[in-house]
Amino acid sequence: MRALSFAVVNGHTHHLYYQIACIYAVLRETDKARAWLERSADTGFPCWPFFKLDPHLENLRGEPAFGKLVSDLERKWTAVKISRL
Repeated sequence: MRALSFAVVNGHTHHLYYQIACIYAVLRETDKARAWLERSADTGFPCWPFFKLDPHLENLRGEPAFGKLVSDLERKWTAVKISRL
């Protein structure tokens, strides 16, 4: 958590938030893990396929709130139509 104390973070902060979510998930602090995962998604990393597969998030998979987060992200982001410029 020391990384959060730095005034400037090199790179994309949402990746830091994701890593914090993974740490809390491994520690079975699922409420904190889910909150950081939501923050990660809200700030630029809504990567629901990765959330489904990452072994570090295994302790969240049985929770209805995690399932809802993943399904909401999947619904939102698969609805985005991408076309060539």
